[in-house]
Amino acid sequence: MTHINSANNGAPLKTEAVENQRPPPRATTSPLSNGSAPHTSTTASWSIVGKAPAASKTIDISSTKKAPARKYYLMNRDSQRIDEPLPRVDPAVDKRFHDRMSKEGKFCNNYHLNNACRNPECPFVHGEKLSPSELVVLKQKSRGILCSMGSDCVDINCFSGHHCRWLRDCTHSYCRFEGYHNIDNKPRVKVFDDGTMKIIDKL
Repeated sequence: MTHINSANNGAPLKTEAVENQRPPPRATTSPLSNGSAPHTSTTASWSIVGKAPAASKTIDISSTKKAPARKYYLMNRDSQRIDEPLPRVDPAVDKRFHDRMSKEGKFCNNYHLNNACRNPECPFVHGEKLSPSELVVLKQKSRGILCSMGSDCVDINCFSGHHCRWLRDCTHSYCRFEGYHNIDNKPRVKVFDDGTMKIIDKL
């Protein structure tokens, strides 16, 4: 819109339209709360910086249990099976074993020594497992029974005896191991459950 101003010698004066002009943004102040300093908010945008992820740790979850010992039996230089000597038994353990057997009955050799009995009508005692010391007593008792194969036995799970415990020193008149006294009881070979052998005494 143009106006004529006489005080300006008739020169026209121009006034600019202000309809499309907006006032600059004002800073807004939030009310004070509990005596805190005023907080001014602006329209500026802020980029959010996240924390870098921590380095992942590798955890070893492999079992720390030792692998079970491999089963084996021993042979002498003549390829005869020989029985590995058993540890001495504490007399208190021996008494406890026989006291328990007198109350419960004879223990099943397959169940306690081989952890398996396939006879559903087994007449011998299964039940609670024997302690390691009591198992030695049971092994000694089972060694008193001659294996039907004698020193030719190759059954790795056989718990019977394969020669006389006292060999040439036997003083029993009617030893059930007759014919199995003159055996060399020095081990030469270990035979494992997979059929492999390990020489433990070189000739």
